[in-house]
Amino acid sequence: MIRGSQSYSLLGWIISFIIICSIFVLLRFWSSRIQKRKFYADDFLVLLAHIAMIAMAGVTIWGIVNGLGNPATELSIDEFKVMAQVLVGASVTWTVSTTVVKMAVLWLYTRIFDVVIFRRIAYGLIGVCACYGVAFEIVFITRCNPVSQEWDPVPWGSCKDPKETQLASNSINLVLDVAIVVLPMIPLWSLQMALTKKLVITGMFGFGFATVAVMLYRVYVTVHANPDPALALADVGLLSFIELWLGIIVACVPTTAPVFRTYVKPTLFKALSQFCGYSRKTISNPIETTGGSGKASGGRSGHHHNFRSNRDYAELSIASTFDSRRSSDISLVPPSGAKTRTHCGPGGVVGSPGLQGGVYVEQQFHVQELGNNNRIR
Repeated sequence: MIRGSQSYSLLGWIISFIIICSIFVLLRFWSSRIQKRKFYADDFLVLLAHIAMIAMAGVTIWGIVNGLGNPATELSIDEFKVMAQVLVGASVTWTVSTTVVKMAVLWLYTRIFDVVIFRRIAYGLIGVCACYGVAFEIVFITRCNPVSQEWDPVPWGSCKDPKETQLASNSINLVLDVAIVVLPMIPLWSLQMALTKKLVITGMFGFGFATVAVMLYRVYVTVHANPDPALALADVGLLSFIELWLGIIVACVPTTAPVFRTYVKPTLFKALSQFCGYSRKTISNPIETTGGSGKASGGRSGHHHNFRSNRDYAELSIASTFDSRRSSDISLVPPSGAKTRTHCGPGGVVGSPGLQGGVYVEQQFHVQELGNNNRIR
């Protein structure tokens, strides 16, 4: 039964961040759906890391129900046995999650940066992470001989000091985290890109330094562990969770731009426009044409077939037509004297939420009345 303020606090952290991380994972896959792209290896790796984190949460909640977060003097013998089992289960699931989320971030790098030497380094680090994960899975599982020695001891059994294995794991993990955060900075700042964009992207990737800070503090807590083993397990467990939560969020943030660009940004723009009393003016030609949604000026509008229009953009199909002969109220110069300016953009552009796929076109026609030099835009 759950008891004690620290137990409830740990439970609150776990439930809150399971929800937050799940939202980011869903946004990641929602973005891939908007882009209509295939799933990449880093998508599956993030999903696996999330599942392993949830498994670790389940093991930890089982420990909380059995007294995790309370002083050892308040635990029964059976609850002590559960603590030993929680230590093994949480170590195994944490190793899977932290290893896989690192590999996901590195795999994402290989898709973002098309530099040969950079990609080789990223693939090399993926291999190092995989070796780290396999090695420490074996270390954590075989810390006791037999594995059940801590909760079901036998006379010939033995266990290693858990602090040694945790320090070794945390130290290597810290080095890998620093390498992963620093790796994209050099190719990023060598790109021909606006300074503001570089700063934004640097901040996005640099968010991984928060994970490094957590790992540094975790090493400190491991060295200066609480003498009470039950309380020490709760302290280290929370820091382990924070590292995983931040890692999953960092891995998902760079992939969620399509959702924010397609849905969040237009909504914010609309809200700010209403608040400030600003009304957006259309850019397209006021003469209604294929590719524009403005009202006709000086004549009947042309006919549009088989396309969906939204504000300044229209999704064109092969059968889209425009019959200029129906605009008889304005006499036009021969086609050789007309000028057309066309702007194209990919599906899901800002200003046309809900329209995905295809190519969106805005056209500006420069026409001239017969006998008059004034131009109508």
